[in-house]
Amino acid sequence: MGVNMYSEERTAQMAAYFLSKKGLQMAYIKLLKLLYLADRAALLKWGESLTGDCFVSMPQGSVLSQTYDLIKGASFSSTDGWDYWVRDEKNYEVSLKQENVNRDSFDELSDAELEILDGVLLEFGNMKNNGSM
Repeated sequence: MGVNMYSEERTAQMAAYFLSKKGLQMAYIKLLKLLYLADRAALLKWGESLTGDCFVSMPQGSVLSQTYDLIKGASFSSTDGWDYWVRDEKNYEVSLKQENVNRDSFDELSDAELEILDGVLLEFGNMKNNGSM
């Protein structure tokens, strides 16, 4: 199910999935929180990470380290990675770059992994844009 090394493509598809389900655009801190919560849920359920990323504590709570660097532009994106799926917007927001996405678009993610993402959206999808409940 999960991966042991960081997978930018998988993480970017997770971000794109969240964006596709939540209006195509959101505050980047909210997206970071959803990704962290999904990774944490997978760790609790299967003992494995979905992203292979490391958790770090930040002033507004825990986030995924390498994903945070990507969203802040502090590291380069691979061809099918973050920049393929996610576009920076003004006011600290991001949006879905690809159009007409469907289940087949998320080929790095299994149905069981998408169930984890759906569960996170159900429980935490209505959090405020600053990542608080």
